[in-house]
Amino acid sequence: MANKKALGFYMDAVAFVLAVVGLVAMIVSSTMSTANALNGFVSLVAMAVIAAVLAAVAAIAPTRMGNFDYLGTVSAVAAVALLTVVIGSMLNERILLMSGLFSYNSANTVGWQVFYAMVVAVVCFLAAIICMIIGAFNKSVK
Repeated sequence: MANKKALGFYMDAVAFVLAVVGLVAMIVSSTMSTANALNGFVSLVAMAVIAAVLAAVAAIAPTRMGNFDYLGTVSAVAAVALLTVVIGSMLNERILLMSGLFSYNSANTVGWQVFYAMVVAVVCFLAAIICMIIGAFNKSVK
């Protein structure tokens, strides 16, 4: 391709990879045990998949349409919004597990494994959001 990639493209590409890793960690967290399954699992997976696709669109669209195009910008904003909803929903559904682990139920080894997988998912989603925001303010092609 004749266009040379710039920082915005690479940040959006990293955001895509982080969103996929976070999605896998969220799936692992929910399927580790039936007692700790996420209630809105299907909708959370759908939102994370859509956010990952939108991150890919945000990376690719400027290489076709030029820097700061509308499609790439709207895709980045929508991906950030979806990942924020996923993080909030995951934390909301895991708050009782976390409070139990850090107080009266600290010997629950399966609960700790679910908690660690959830932390990985949340950290990956947060890092993807930060990468998308940084990518939105930088050029994608030179």
